[in-house]
Amino acid sequence: APPLLITAREIEQQYIEASRAFVTPQKEVLGIPFYADALLLFFNKDILTKNFLPLPPATWDEFLDFSQKITAKDQTGEINIAGASLGRANNIKNAPLTLIALFLQSGEKIIDENGAVILGEQIRSSGTTNPETRPGESALRFFADFGNPRKTAYTWSFGLPEASELFLAGKLGMYFGLMSEYDVFIKKNPHLAFSVAPLPAFKDAPRTATTGTLFAAAVPKASRNQNPAWNFAIFLGNQDASRLYAAAARTVSVRRDELASGESDIIQSVFGKSVLSLALWADPDPLRSDTIFRDLIDSVAQGRVTLREALEKANTQLSAIAQQ
Repeated sequence: APPLLITAREIEQQYIEASRAFVTPQKEVLGIPFYADALLLFFNKDILTKNFLPLPPATWDEFLDFSQKITAKDQTGEINIAGASLGRANNIKNAPLTLIALFLQSGEKIIDENGAVILGEQIRSSGTTNPETRPGESALRFFADFGNPRKTAYTWSFGLPEASELFLAGKLGMYFGLMSEYDVFIKKNPHLAFSVAPLPAFKDAPRTATTGTLFAAAVPKASRNQNPAWNFAIFLGNQDASRLYAAAARTVSVRRDELASGESDIIQSVFGKSVLSLALWADPDPLRSDTIFRDLIDSVAQGRVTLREALEKANTQLSAIAQQ
């Protein structure tokens, strides 16, 4: 964008922190943040109440405990009521996104500031390496255990229906879904007693984080009407237009001044907290990386490779895309 119309500083001051994704290292503005779709924790209120759980889990430790209490199996060991949709990718559409959220929360950056893929590598600090600190491996282990029958965390199997369908049927306690799925669920099953909460956080973490998608309005370089087009994009992102769009789309604004006003509605409040804590990574190709993460998850779930081998393979595949 022409710096006379809007600057990088204005983007960083006016919009949520994740909007820095649209500012280059040279402080060029690539787009005007418009709306976000963040990952949330959906929970079945009836199932939680039946198990004497009055509130959704705030930490991953609580989440693990809740999912074990909720999960119900028949005499053959088949899952009738699933506690949580984690551990597999073949029947969980948001599995890659959920794993990425765990990665980012644990300190796994996936790709560093220089564009190099560092998925699964050891954390380096002050030129040293701590061989015990592999956040990507720890996050993947936590995720995979929910789909492993040999683990106490086991709450999900490859034979179950797609996670969103099972949640709509009232047979899944906790589901990870996007803000945009909330209205879809209400329309498909208006009798389902459910609500949403921010993603759980690791215990003692300085802040929580979720992931998802942040959309921006931008102008092609080839446009012959740069200034008018950018002015319109800026208009779409101003406080009044952002508020009106959020109200019409039943979502929340990505502007700090709008989010700061607070929300009396519980759902909108959760949306606002999740948008504020949105964390992104420099995904070189969303469609191809989705396939890579699905293969990463299922290869571990099926026991074909170790955690480290799976992460190393994904690292190699992502690196090949990034270099292109």
